[in-house]
Amino acid sequence: MSAGLLVLLLAGTALALAPAAGAAPNAPSPPTGTAPPAGSARAPQLRSGTYRFAGTRTTGAAQAAQAPPLVPGTYTDTIGPGQTRWYAVRLDGVSTADLSVTAAPRPGVAVAYGDGLELTLTAAGTAAGTAAGTGTGGETSDGTSSGTSSGTSSGISSGSGTGTTVRDRGTTCDEASAHFGQDEGAMNVTGAVSRIPGQHQLTDCDRAGRFLLAVHRTSAAGSDRRRWPLELAYATEAPLPPGTVPAAARTDHGPATAPVTGTPKDVTGGTGFNDAPRVGPGVWRDRLLPGQTRYYKLHLGWGQQLSYDADFANEPLPPGALPPTVSFAAASLYAPGRLPVRDASNGRTSAAYDGSPVSVGLGTVPVTWTNRWVPGGPAQQVHSAGDYWIALGLGPDAARLARGTPVGVVLRVRVS
Repeated sequence: MSAGLLVLLLAGTALALAPAAGAAPNAPSPPTGTAPPAGSARAPQLRSGTYRFAGTRTTGAAQAAQAPPLVPGTYTDTIGPGQTRWYAVRLDGVSTADLSVTAAPRPGVAVAYGDGLELTLTAAGTAAGTAAGTGTGGETSDGTSSGTSSGTSSGISSGSGTGTTVRDRGTTCDEASAHFGQDEGAMNVTGAVSRIPGQHQLTDCDRAGRFLLAVHRTSAAGSDRRRWPLELAYATEAPLPPGTVPAAARTDHGPATAPVTGTPKDVTGGTGFNDAPRVGPGVWRDRLLPGQTRYYKLHLGWGQQLSYDADFANEPLPPGALPPTVSFAAASLYAPGRLPVRDASNGRTSAAYDGSPVSVGLGTVPVTWTNRWVPGGPAQQVHSAGDYWIALGLGPDAARLARGTPVGVVLRVRVS
């Protein structure tokens, strides 16, 4: 990686969303980017493992006024370099709403540092025109940035902001960016924004009405010029019944725990959120190709928290030989609504991979309803019981180490 090892945490999870009316559960993938180089030993395997899309086909508008209406469910679309797509949703004044967008370019196609997606959710008001990415997260020591909402993928940085007013765009309720923090090649990218009503309905974002989602693709001149396929997921969550007193927010991971041990069970991770196999506490074994992201689904209940470690195996080199390159391994998690989750355990969500064994991992705070009102930090996205998604990624340049063969990974999962 010429820009250094700037790897994001693939935080995240995704809620099992009911398809929109008329949704095709196994809809064909929209057009994608260019294939891996001719003669690449991994090309056929990567093509067979391309992100499996699901949902109703839609076409985002070029202008806010023409934004197509969405109802809860999943949708597919495409987006070109420098393009902005607009979508509309109608929300009540009490439900939480999550909107996530996943871009799945062909693994390994050309990207530059900073390429990716920007998402903006606005209370319609006077919204018009086009959106620009305006993530405002702070830079961290591993080259990733973070904010209230986030976007993640291998080598991604993320940022967000909430409750600001932008002229001619209405009130901005949430925004997030999902940018590559490396230039090895494209991988899956996921970002998400949310409307979480305040308890006193002080702003337009807290009230019922029409809201607009803008999705912008940033692309450098030398990056892949093909349209990228998108998958949008839209979910709502009703408020608690009257008189219910939720548990207090939980913002600490707690003391470090020992790694899970035991005999690994074989599993083949999914290509994305829709085909991820279900795993549980224990030890699991899989294999990843360079440029590939694998997904695994598990359930977390109220008060539970997750921690996991992923051990990437060595890729032997000839005696006395030096690694021809340094790539990366990355770990992420997504919460219900496909919200990228930030690590709460002071773990290592990304690491340089030069063929030597390396471990990455992530831990969450306990799941509580009131976490949704904790701004910033690792708690806000961990506010719903349900399905969470682990995602593991191996950088495209690892192909120069692995010579087209998969790299073994052992996944150790703890739920407490």
